[in-house]
Amino acid sequence: MSDNTNVSHNVMNTLIEAIKYISENYRQEFSNSQAIETSTLFMGGPIPKFLYRGEAQLWEKTQSTVTRQQLKDNTDFIEINYWITGRHHLTGTVQNIYSLYNFLRERLYNISVAEEHFGSPDLDKAIAGLLQHYGFDTSLIDFTSEIGVAAFFATFNSKIGNVGQIFVLPTTDIENYVFDLSLDKASRPKKQKAFALVLPQGYDLKMENLVSFRKAFSVKFQLTAEDKERFYRNDLLSVDDDNVVIDLVDWFDCHISDNTKVSDRVKKYFRTKIENLKQHCG
Repeated sequence: MSDNTNVSHNVMNTLIEAIKYISENYRQEFSNSQAIETSTLFMGGPIPKFLYRGEAQLWEKTQSTVTRQQLKDNTDFIEINYWITGRHHLTGTVQNIYSLYNFLRERLYNISVAEEHFGSPDLDKAIAGLLQHYGFDTSLIDFTSEIGVAAFFATFNSKIGNVGQIFVLPTTDIENYVFDLSLDKASRPKKQKAFALVLPQGYDLKMENLVSFRKAFSVKFQLTAEDKERFYRNDLLSVDDDNVVIDLVDWFDCHISDNTKVSDRVKKYFRTKIENLKQHCG
């Protein structure tokens, strides 16, 4: 097995070579370690030895979409947060029972707004992870237990000749930072064998102390036409017959679309998310 430090600085000729290297040297295995099995963040499923993340570009930083999109610096953040989480962005107190969080909590988990289940960390992360996989901005970072899924996202919307990378994260000692979404109710996370990495707001996955402590590393590659053809997966983004998308559209139509109390900019933010999902129908 090659030294991780050297791997992170090399560029493979193709993504096919990069995937072959990772598959041979960091072969995926699953276990039911009792120490980790008790963690509710893993939801009782088998524990992968590695998690993978495909990046189509050599981003200097790997951060959550909330941080990357600078959503918290956006003047509309408070209103967007009000309609997504229903909570005050600083105190966490419940302000909006018609939020997307409460809507999905009732539709997916049969927990009514009247029930006092606010503040459940696991439920919060489950719904945030779900929203992440349907295009909404969250404080989570996507990973997968399947190398082929990471390969697809490493090619998605990328051009031939671009240099991308596959990030490899050993799961040893990170059970309190990772949430398993592959057993959830939503079809997209299931198909994508999805896991979410939970880091403090603003953290960068490529920070030196995180990389060295977690023994994470990346394998870089230059994208070829054969790579795009080999790793194309039409099913991973499809939302045909996806009940979660139906729920998201219902919520938008009921609480946002014609609501005169929602600003035009925030309506546009949510409308864009819904329209992007509809593009993957049919």
